Amino acid sequence: MSAPQQGLPHAPLRARLLDLLLGRERKRRIRVQRTLIAFAIYAALSVIQMYRISRGLADPWLGSILIGVVLAASSIFYLATRTGWSERFADPALTLPQMLFGMPAAALTYASGGPGRGALLTLVAVILMFGAFNLTRRQFALVSSLGLVCLGAAMYTMSRLHPHVFSPKEEIVHFLFTLTMLPTIAVLGGQFTDLRDRLRSQKAELSEALARIQELATHDELTGLYNRRQMQVMLEAEWRRCQRTAHGFSVGLVDLDHFKRLNDEYGHAAGDEALRLFAQEARCTLRDSDVVARWGGEEFLVLLPSVKAEDARCALERLRAALARHARWQAHPHLKFSFSAGVAEYLPGEDIHHTIERADRALYAAKQAGRDRIACAPGGAPAAGHQRTA
Repeated sequence: MSAPQQGLPHAPLRARLLDLLLGRERKRRIRVQRTLIAFAIYAALSVIQMYRISRGLADPWLGSILIGVVLAASSIFYLATRTGWSERFADPALTLPQMLFGMPAAALTYASGGPGRGALLTLVAVILMFGAFNLTRRQFALVSSLGLVCLGAAMYTMSRLHPHVFSPKEEIVHFLFTLTMLPTIAVLGGQFTDLRDRLRSQKAELSEALARIQELATHDELTGLYNRRQMQVMLEAEWRRCQRTAHGFSVGLVDLDHFKRLNDEYGHAAGDEALRLFAQEARCTLRDSDVVARWGGEEFLVLLPSVKAEDARCALERLRAALARHARWQAHPHLKFSFSAGVAEYLPGEDIHHTIERADRALYAAKQAGRDRIACAPGGAPAAGHQRTA
């Protein structure tokens, strides 16, 4: 067996172990990884601290307590993020709490050290770097100020208690280094935070713009219904479904009656409102599976899946009756309007465009018969509809 084949069985085990350690949910996994990085840093510092204690370079009592507290706190932060308990908070990564713990811990670690303790100041810089992922400018300033106060207090206290180890002159140098480092990192972190916020805002704007473009590409802006292009896509999909399942469908071509006269007498605003009223009533009356699109001007195309012509005609009759009962203009509440429609049932082997042409001829017949009625194309159900005042 080749080497790659020998390695394959280990891949699922490795994946399961990572899932156990980090979890499967993507965002939680990222948070847990960051927490584990912090845990690894604290663990490495604990090892260094134990070495310093063994060499007599650090206070054994204080150093041992710090190791226990740091590892216990790191474990708590890991469990909080890994189990999802932290997700009840605004920042599920617990960035600010971890940093507020890290600064006093770093100061106490410094206080427990002896020669070479200045290298521990880099721990503070590492702690601040983690804030770049989630902290605001104000939080950066808070953590930076806390670190400065804690380290300054540790340096002052130890230089007074143990001046032979913590030389006051050396502690002044360390403090000046800290005074320079922390504000600088905080300012850079705040700038990174601003950049992060701008990128998030731009991403949200781009997502919103993309959604708007997609909406405009598939929907009619005035009525909110599908546009002609999207309806053609859905007709093609329905035709393919019909070929696979042998379940037919029907289409209805709807035209608002006397729409040009309505525009001429009451203005285009009234015409636009009529289009919106029809769209609103169609959404409320027809089935969820039925698809309505603005086909052009005052024409609408209705796709009724798995429906015979007679049932499609009945559905449009319900819509016509509902429109007569409910549709009212805000500016002209006394006005009513109606529509004429032609219905055609898809015939096996027929081109979908031919089905729509038959519906169009049925619509023409309905208008010729007096409007405000629905007619079915030959090959489906017989023509139907009743006269209403146009």
